[in-house]
Amino acid sequence: MPAVRVPVLRIVTEFEGVASKQPDSVFYRQWDVAGASHADKQGGEYVSQTQNRDFGMPPGMNWPLTPADTPGPNGTCLIGRFPRYLANHAALDALNRWVTRGVPPPRAPRMRANADGSVTRDGNGNALGGLRLPAIEVPTASYHGEQSNECAFTLGRTDPFDAKRLRALYPTHRRYVALVDHAADRAEQTGFLLRTDAATVRAEAAASKLS
Repeated sequence: MPAVRVPVLRIVTEFEGVASKQPDSVFYRQWDVAGASHADKQGGEYVSQTQNRDFGMPPGMNWPLTPADTPGPNGTCLIGRFPRYLANHAALDALNRWVTRGVPPPRAPRMRANADGSVTRDGNGNALGGLRLPAIEVPTASYHGEQSNECAFTLGRTDPFDAKRLRALYPTHRRYVALVDHAADRAEQTGFLLRTDAATVRAEAAASKLS
């Protein structure tokens, strides 16, 4: 991307992240969203609903850009469940403040990359570095947004943790909720999560069956 002279806030997923090297500047911010895929389940369902509303589609059929989960080598392959839309909400709010009031968005760390250009991952299979929403800081699944790890082109893959791993990470429900609350507080304070979305994240954790 060439040098820009107007405010630009770019949301980057694992699919594009490690290849995008343009540094932040006076008019440019880049948020690498760890765990995010280029397209995902939530976005696909939104597109499917609007396309069905506007153009119609027989029941049980999916539009080409909004496929359902696809078969994988070990059964059903779950396309991306990571809540990238939360970062999108924060980005739109931040961009509005930048344009209307001259308040630049916060700078986000970039995702870490291996020597071969792939995303560096932790022991749970999740990306290191980048903008870290509660779902990646306190994970209940591993999220893959790189093309090499996807169910289908650009759609990501989600591998839920089994009960044994969940118990090892979060021995009690109270511990899980406390960690999510802390991650939501941090993301909100740093400007990467809206207050209303942070409240929803906390409520969902409190209502979860994880124990």
